[in-house]
Amino acid sequence: MAQVEQKRVVEHEGTLPDGREVKRVINVERTTASPTEARGAATGHGASTILLVSLGLAFVAMLAVWYYFFA
Repeated sequence: MAQVEQKRVVEHEGTLPDGREVKRVINVERTTASPTEARGAATGHGASTILLVSLGLAFVAMLAVWYYFFA
């Protein structure tokens, strides 16, 4: 199971009229996971699906160019 870490982060909020900076320190929760857990969460699109869609779009674009110039 993923673990949650606390990390301190300094945020810059602005500058006072006399030139001093206003900063704020906050605690940010950060989830850490093992490589196996991280890979299991995101599947993404398959390469074959992306290749087929791009091939189809290229074919439609070539048809449009052919129709525009030769039809």
